[in-house]
Amino acid sequence: MIVRILLLTVLLLASPAVAQTAAPTADDDEKSTTQQQELKQTRAMLGWELARRAVQPLRRQGEISKEQFAFSAELLDIAADLAGDDPDLLRYMIEAASQAGDKDAVERGTARLTVADPDDQLAQLRLIAMYLDKRSSSEERLDAYQRLLGPAGDRLDPVIRSRLAYDAAVLWREQGDDEKFADYLTQAIQLDSTNKDAAALAVAYHAAKRPDEPVEHLELLLNLLYTDPVDSGTMLAVSRHLLNNGAYEQSVRFVRAAMDLLGKGQAQLDDSVFRLYVLAAWGAGKPDEALRYLDNYQDVLTTAERNRLLNERVAEIEKAKRFGEPYEPLDYEHLPFQDVIVDLPMMLDWLRL
Repeated sequence: MIVRILLLTVLLLASPAVAQTAAPTADDDEKSTTQQQELKQTRAMLGWELARRAVQPLRRQGEISKEQFAFSAELLDIAADLAGDDPDLLRYMIEAASQAGDKDAVERGTARLTVADPDDQLAQLRLIAMYLDKRSSSEERLDAYQRLLGPAGDRLDPVIRSRLAYDAAVLWREQGDDEKFADYLTQAIQLDSTNKDAAALAVAYHAAKRPDEPVEHLELLLNLLYTDPVDSGTMLAVSRHLLNNGAYEQSVRFVRAAMDLLGKGQAQLDDSVFRLYVLAAWGAGKPDEALRYLDNYQDVLTTAERNRLLNERVAEIEKAKRFGEPYEPLDYEHLPFQDVIVDLPMMLDWLRL
């Protein structure tokens, strides 16, 4: 507080006198405007210089006390005020106040930031979260969600409203109200079709509640894929769903896309992907291609089994060496090993699981 008073005193002493005894003329108005602009620039320069000095102690190595964070937050608060609530300075102040554990300062700074930078969705979400945290009971939180998703929250970004609707849906599900849960989950997806959490929850809910509606389930899976077009796991889920419902050609297309993505980041594909591809290709009337990939799949399993046995033998030898026990040298050519044989009936059994 003392620092704030001293700085404001300096500003008042440095500001130009604008009081006039005579009636202001056009020249006087222009001069006053220029003086105000200069004062604004001076305040901003002072604010940034004060901010620079405020963050210096926070960049030192070693542990920084909460008292230091609190003092820096106070200086950054003044600096932001001098600079006309510059958004960057407000973010510095919020971070320092957060490290100091000053929740009130964080809330005040976040409220100022949402005004200074209306496009800062993170600040809006933080402010809303603090608003909701003050509601201790589920009923109070649900009422708050209803207000934020109603006319009072129309100015919020649809992405933020979608997240709020998703959170409300989860809370309604915890309360056991499936109807409200479904309504708010639908609203979350309608507000933001890229809300992956909401899309994934819709897929899981539909699979549990309406397993006999494959077309609607496919639409939900495709909507989930739309939220993250490079999610190979969702591609495989779409492919498996299509395969289970006899759409083999389409199943091949999606599993191929997943294999292209997985192949760029993995030395070998997971065996479940091979299985899925072989069955889809076989169902699509491409037995030669299915058998070729089946052979490849067998090679993968055979190599994995050989490596497993080799690692076990190496571990046994290392253990024997450590305890001074006798051991037979490793014979790579005569490992107790047989090729792994895979057949389509076994894979069909796997698919039914």
